[in-house]
Amino acid sequence: APADGGAAARPERPPSPSAPRPGYVSPAESFDDRMAEEVARDDMRFAGAETILSQRSNGASKRRVGIISLSKRPIREDAVLRTANGDEIGHITSGGFGPSCGHPVAMGYASAAYLDDQQPLIAHARGKEFPCRVATIPFTPHNYKRT
Repeated sequence: APADGGAAARPERPPSPSAPRPGYVSPAESFDDRMAEEVARDDMRFAGAETILSQRSNGASKRRVGIISLSKRPIREDAVLRTANGDEIGHITSGGFGPSCGHPVAMGYASAAYLDDQQPLIAHARGKEFPCRVATIPFTPHNYKRT
């Protein structure tokens, strides 16, 4: 029996459902416009409704982006994205070699102001710099036909 007279330890109470979770990414930030429209229901009584409505009307401050490495080395998780001027604009969440497109690719989040496909960027990871640029997702076009 527990030392406190039989009372079981209670789990910590979860945060309020309306409070954004740490690391939460809204549909507007993830570039999932289909999902953003689907959650825009008439009742709007669900966790995160205020955030999603605000981002739909004002735009999200960060967006999920595809990144193409301009070197042969892949850009890995936790690399920091910077402009050529040195302004920090985002970070990489995953990366590796893309066999279908023949070069290293990555995904991450960047400030919505820097979503131009031709914007030269520099990823900083483990004391090294990797030249890169924003790319459209998916990295390769679909090559199937619907029947």
